[in-house]
Amino acid sequence: MYKYQPSRSLEIKSIDITFDTVETKWSRKTPRSIRNKVEEIHCFAKDDPKRAIHEILKVNKKHKNIPVLNNYLCSCYLAINDIDNAKKIASQNYKLFPRYLFAKTNFAQICINTNKVDQIPSIFGSSGKRVPSSM
Repeated sequence: MYKYQPSRSLEIKSIDITFDTVETKWSRKTPRSIRNKVEEIHCFAKDDPKRAIHEILKVNKKHKNIPVLNNYLCSCYLAINDIDNAKKIASQNYKLFPRYLFAKTNFAQICINTNKVDQIPSIFGSSGKRVPSSM
């Protein structure tokens, strides 16, 4: 079993939890209309994943490779049990955005589901090597 051993100690003195929107490099570069559409899709993605998939695919035609939308798309495919498309989107999102946390976690979940758990440490940088970006 792999045991992570940090090279130096880390002490967390405080943590702030917020439900407010966190500004990122992506959100600073993205037009307000697209950010609003992403928020709208997020609102109904859990309750109506088929509708969310349809809306995400429409947005992706004009604005390709929005990492958060690909994350929602993967989750929606999983919600309707479309595993093949979920794997495809998770792999694609991880390949395009290897530092995006949700791309990493979605790809790690695919590794778990496909019995490739030995690849997970490298997804999160524990081994120094990147895993293949497709399954």
